[in-house]
Amino acid sequence: MKRNYLPLSRLLYAGILAATIGFTGTTNAHAETREIAYPVLGDAYHSSYFNPEGIGGRAHHGIDIFGNKGQPILSPVDGTITHVPYPEASYGYAVFIRDADGYNYWLLHLNNDNPGTDDGSGGGIHAYAPDVRSGASVSKGQVVGYIGDSGNAESTSPHIHFEIHRPSDNEAINPLESLEYGTRFSEPVAAPRYKTEVLPYGQVASGANIALGDID
Repeated sequence: MKRNYLPLSRLLYAGILAATIGFTGTTNAHAETREIAYPVLGDAYHSSYFNPEGIGGRAHHGIDIFGNKGQPILSPVDGTITHVPYPEASYGYAVFIRDADGYNYWLLHLNNDNPGTDDGSGGGIHAYAPDVRSGASVSKGQVVGYIGDSGNAESTSPHIHFEIHRPSDNEAINPLESLEYGTRFSEPVAAPRYKTEVLPYGQVASGANIALGDID
């Protein structure tokens, strides 16, 4: 299996973030662990910089997960999509998901570039997976979008900003332990079937081919 190795500069950046925790951040505040899927498919790494109080610097209510631009982002839970910003918001393209327990999961800075560029002109088609929209059901491990640097992350390496909010007060909890114990998927799961959806070929693995042509 082909593996993608991340540049040393990005590994050093994550190390600097982790080292900064001891002085400006907090790693155990409001610690709760959720059983989630690791929200990036393939090789990726995360920082431990969770600093909701903004001690010594800017507040940071989540954890950044670094990967390659265009790398698939997975839904961390079975749930419902509550918001999909379009056009691009100040924080970039994003997917907001709520699980059955009422916890909310935010995935920010999805891709906004055309393939092979950093032009910021890719639009939602390169940010979101098909059928990702408000109100849609999602399965744990389903592709919902693609890593990028949209919004206020344009000056950073491609990553997603990942937050978990508890249902009682919508307060951000530290997602570090949830990520550390998160299930790593080797391939994405299929999107859930809609109630009115009919699959005429059932679960045929080979799929079907559709041809178009002008026969007039």
